Amino acid sequence: MDESQLEQAIGISSRQVTAGLEEALRQALEDMRRDRIVLGLSGGLDSAVVAALSRRVLPGERILALIMPDRETHPVNTADAVDLACQLGIKSRIIHLDRYLESANVHFPIPFIGYSLKSRLVKIFYRKMRRRTGETPFQTILKGGWDSSFSRYLNKGTANYRFKHRLRLTFLYQAAEEMNALAVGAANKTEFMTGFFVKFGIDHNADIMPLMNLYKSQVFQLASGLELPQRIIDKAPSPDMIPGITDEFAFELSYRELDMLLYALENEIRPEGSLSEKYRYVRSLVDYSHHMRHMIIPNLFDPA
Repeated sequence: MDESQLEQAIGISSRQVTAGLEEALRQALEDMRRDRIVLGLSGGLDSAVVAALSRRVLPGERILALIMPDRETHPVNTADAVDLACQLGIKSRIIHLDRYLESANVHFPIPFIGYSLKSRLVKIFYRKMRRRTGETPFQTILKGGWDSSFSRYLNKGTANYRFKHRLRLTFLYQAAEEMNALAVGAANKTEFMTGFFVKFGIDHNADIMPLMNLYKSQVFQLASGLELPQRIIDKAPSPDMIPGITDEFAFELSYRELDMLLYALENEIRPEGSLSEKYRYVRSLVDYSHHMRHMIIPNLFDPA
């Protein structure tokens, strides 16, 4: 299958998908006997789509968006989250995480420098790791870095940014339980298949994950159909927890290529052309991240 065929295969009808997700949200509210929605709003694409979908299901006063920045959050993302909440007419609450992170000794190695310099240092470290190990740092993280010469720094950094996601999940569920609200998550299929999420974090746990069956490329299509602000659609996707790291910088692939390759893997299709050279790499991400999607439960009573 060539690129044009794969790209066509992952195309969606934005109108049909929107209608289906609206109905899924309504059904989840009814099934769980919830009358409100709470979600995390980061200023990025996925959470913006979830916020827009939620607003089509409930009036704005029954939706709460939690905006949870820390000092490594890019200020533009916080501003975009606040603006979008206002535009959609939903309630929002800003929770600054820094004091909670400090109490857990979670901070950037050189905390007093600015965002731009932090970003440059992180990219230098990533590129140095890449040259030394022969694989992307993201691959190393998925495999476990115990045998890496960078393991001391990599493991500490990984623990720090994952703590942030788990802390955000704690605040999400505190609000959901206080309000009798449905906790709505924003993870997508691309993240889940490749392990580009935090296990037991806010992008792994929710009462409903409307986008979990959509590749990131399909979320972009959905966002255009929902007429989200163009600045959010055009923004480089980023977890926004490690300065300077965008999704495609970490993957070393565009989402367009990544999603076509994931579709090929799922459907046992061998891609043609330049994509064939990247097929093995994407398969390694899926394989290395298997442990993030599956809990190990020993079977002590297997008759075999």
